[in-house]
Amino acid sequence: MALLQVQLQFYRLLHFSGCHEMKPSSHLAGLLVSWLSISCLALQTPDQQRLLVNEVEIVSKLSDALHLILMDICAAHNMSVFVSTRYREQLPLEQQHIVEQVLERVLSFDSNAALPIVMDTLLHSDMRLNIRLLVFFVQDAQQLATAALHNTRGDARYKFNNLIVLLTTTDDAQEQQAQMSQIFDFLLHRRYNVNALLLLVDPQLATLDAYTFWPYRSQQSCLSTQPVRVSLRNAQFNDLYPHKLHNLHGCPLSAVAWHVPPYMEVYPQSDEAIKEIAGFDAEILKVLASRLNFSLVLMRNEPPDLIGGETFWNGTMTGAYLMLSEHRANITIGFTACQPARSKYLASTQPYNQLEFVLVVHGAQSYSSYEIMLMPFNTNVWLLLVAMVGLRLLCRLRGWQLISPLHIGWLYSLFLFRICYESSVFMFVQNRPMRPLPESLEQALELDYSLVVPHRTYHVVQHMPSLLSRTTILPGKPVNMFDQLLAMPADRQRRTAIISTQHYFRYYLATTATGERLDDPHLVQVKEKFRNSMVCMHFPPSFYMTGVFNQMLFNMRCSGITQHISDRTKWSRLNPMHSSTSQTNVLDHDKSMSFIYTAFFCLLLVEALTIVVFALELLSQRWPRGWLSSIFRQL
Repeated sequence: MALLQVQLQFYRLLHFSGCHEMKPSSHLAGLLVSWLSISCLALQTPDQQRLLVNEVEIVSKLSDALHLILMDICAAHNMSVFVSTRYREQLPLEQQHIVEQVLERVLSFDSNAALPIVMDTLLHSDMRLNIRLLVFFVQDAQQLATAALHNTRGDARYKFNNLIVLLTTTDDAQEQQAQMSQIFDFLLHRRYNVNALLLLVDPQLATLDAYTFWPYRSQQSCLSTQPVRVSLRNAQFNDLYPHKLHNLHGCPLSAVAWHVPPYMEVYPQSDEAIKEIAGFDAEILKVLASRLNFSLVLMRNEPPDLIGGETFWNGTMTGAYLMLSEHRANITIGFTACQPARSKYLASTQPYNQLEFVLVVHGAQSYSSYEIMLMPFNTNVWLLLVAMVGLRLLCRLRGWQLISPLHIGWLYSLFLFRICYESSVFMFVQNRPMRPLPESLEQALELDYSLVVPHRTYHVVQHMPSLLSRTTILPGKPVNMFDQLLAMPADRQRRTAIISTQHYFRYYLATTATGERLDDPHLVQVKEKFRNSMVCMHFPPSFYMTGVFNQMLFNMRCSGITQHISDRTKWSRLNPMHSSTSQTNVLDHDKSMSFIYTAFFCLLLVEALTIVVFALELLSQRWPRGWLSSIFRQL
């Protein structure tokens, strides 16, 4: 046995020296090694000779394959490589020697391209964005699981390319297929990665074959982990690591849905199985299903009446997000906000849409007809007018006569006041002014407005401490908040604002086919938006489809498809032929008649006051010695 080990070392040295250019002084050493190797080979049994030849052939084939992958492909694409050295603890001594020889030969090849290679037992997380290829030398799936246990899996949108060298210990083809299938199953369901190339090395037969797997190759082989042979001859990167997720061939993906119109409408709305979905996010999901060719399996939230769910920084989740974290569903979409806590524990796409949150307040209250009569002049002008009248009466009581210029000025002042008053009243009646409403959040706070939000949109004020004391969470769906506002007492309605999106508000206005709410004066939208919010799609942790969905959503947003769906859904419920001209005319007529009636009542009041004064003066003349007569004499 010791002689065999010496012979192996000599033969390895001979084979390795033949791959490099030797100097003349080294020819003698090479001949000596050759003579010793041939002498040792003659002393071995046929089985030992075959084992020696197979090992050398395996080293040569595996070195050539790794040279093709690492030097010709990875270096050409500027891909850094991580080689796990866990094989030193897992492989038998003979296979360790094979791996060491292969790595020594590959790293010793002359190459013009620089290839960064990291060799360690563990890939640290701070290097994960710099590494593109992971190389493992294993005997079975258990060794691969141990070697990859503490290695980072990469980001959900950034997946490593795996190169697994399987040094099998059996020549049974079925057992080899089972071993490869177990490795691919580990990568798919434990590492959530489909970018894998496996080099099957059979030391007994001195063969090397390359395999990969296609989890969505046909509708009959969904989530398949069966090995598929790959040719290494003149292979390029896309031949070894092809795109496997751009056509799912009708395989199912499960999506959690809940009723949150207009973003997601679920039918039927009972506890039965979901048969149809509609709405803005539903249209986007259908487009993705059509482009990626997968079938949708719709699932209800748990519990069914819960809208979405919550994700906390300690990893606690509820609702749909808990289902994703437990891998009971693949997708959730439906007004799901992009939040750091969710991105920490779940895979999520980049924002595919931006929502504008606005303030919705009770409509402006119109001025009464009597207020309009006092509206042309502010308080100071009215005080000035009263002071002038009082001064004039004082002059009359004292018997003071105004000189002509002052008297003319008095008459002109009265004329000016009258013209201004009549023109202002005319403008008020013509324009129908309303009481001022806030135009921004700052003005609403200055006017002492309180805020109400549904639980679904509470996250928009959750990190605004200055608003938390003014904010109240109301139960129910976001679109039902408007009816709850109108049901409040009148004094509270006037000082309450709803935080909502434009989609919710427009959907509420269009909930009836007759359009009776289209010109509803009871609710109006504040001019300035409250804030913006981003929405994302969420997946299980490290889900391998995240990058594909993210790229598709990015393309849809850049091409305007997302905006088109948003606009189409936004206005589809509003009847463009609806006209409210007749209703507006009736409203204008009623307000105009109301002011005419008010002016008529004021005229009657003045006439009645005049008649009363005339009657009192007549009575004072009938009793000239009475107190009434003395008052009129003073006037």
